[in-house]
Amino acid sequence: MKFVFSIAIMASSCIAFSQSNFVPGYIVSHQGDTTRGFVDYRTSTMSSFEFRTSSDAETRTYRTSDITALGIVKGKSFEVKTLPLNSGKSEVFAEILARGRASLYRYENTFFIEKDTILRALTQSTRDVAIKPGGTQGQYQMVQRQYAGILNLLFLDCKGMSNDVMNVKLNERELTRITTRYNRCKGESVEVAKSTTPSFRANFAVFAGYDVTTFLFTTSAFQAIRNPKSKDVSAAPVIGIGAVFSNPREAERLFATVDIQFSKMTFQQTSQTWFGTTYYDEEYTLKFAKLRIPIGLKYVLKPGTAISYYGRFGYSFNTWMDGHIEGSQVVNRPNTTSTREDYDFDLNNFSIGQFWLSLGVQLNQFKLKGFVELRAEAVGGDSNPVIFNQYGASVLDPKSIGIQTFSLNAGILF
Repeated sequence: MKFVFSIAIMASSCIAFSQSNFVPGYIVSHQGDTTRGFVDYRTSTMSSFEFRTSSDAETRTYRTSDITALGIVKGKSFEVKTLPLNSGKSEVFAEILARGRASLYRYENTFFIEKDTILRALTQSTRDVAIKPGGTQGQYQMVQRQYAGILNLLFLDCKGMSNDVMNVKLNERELTRITTRYNRCKGESVEVAKSTTPSFRANFAVFAGYDVTTFLFTTSAFQAIRNPKSKDVSAAPVIGIGAVFSNPREAERLFATVDIQFSKMTFQQTSQTWFGTTYYDEEYTLKFAKLRIPIGLKYVLKPGTAISYYGRFGYSFNTWMDGHIEGSQVVNRPNTTSTREDYDFDLNNFSIGQFWLSLGVQLNQFKLKGFVELRAEAVGGDSNPVIFNQYGASVLDPKSIGIQTFSLNAGILF
């Protein structure tokens, strides 16, 4: 466990000493004056921002009551708006996506449309319906697109838009497009905020931790009679690298992930068994190196907050290699001299697949994002592992193999 604690301390240190994300930007006062400087753009809160007039100036926190707008040079712009949220009306910094006769805003994961004196949230909901349209009996889920009705009502004074509005999807690109089309239809100058949200993003991770692997197997037909199953546990350090792929513009909660992990395991066991009147005293050491490639999906709860929680699941391709077995067997028979057999030989490589599931917590305040993750894997796949018997290697039915792994990893995402 000291190894895990050391890794966690290293990750925390790197995060603590990473620089705040100050980027060139500006703020607008209530008098309409613009002050340029550097904005600390961290999405942990949309109710306050940190700002400094130069890179070495004192940092000051600005709230919605202090300024009317702020922005990032060649990036996002925010305006103070009073929005109808679930908790009631609140004054926040809302991101400007499009502005004109109709203006489109975003706050956290919700879009808002404003026209004249009307400001409405654009949402959709689902509900279970017992009878499917057309008379077919059964249960299905209906998506209620309230946002389409709101847009259709607000954009009704622009002919030819109804069909387009009713088919628009609830995402940044589609809503910005339809709002821009309406503003053009009304002869307004089109003002679309330059989005810093990319359609593709790749992040990378380095991590280390500890694996606890249980290896359950049958050794040979002869030994299975005496000792049907051998169960060994190995605890060993693991190191790895990973990649996280996403489309933040369309789905900021869902990610595709792939890791490469490496660990070395040692299994040791002693056993004393009887077979008839013969007594067997055995001990062995089994060593393997394991290369693991887990591929899966990651779902993040409350993305963009200072601390977010996530779950991952998928399938792992594992190669067990550089296997080696050494041990001894002492055979004690009544009224005879005990005999000892020593064995020491290499084992063939084998591959096996495992399903895996993990839960983690991630710190998002800085450029380097720290995370801690607990993962569990269970055996799966259709390979034929090659294990050993007292005379050499033998091929076993994979159903006789059981492998479970629990991992605790800490690392940095960048």
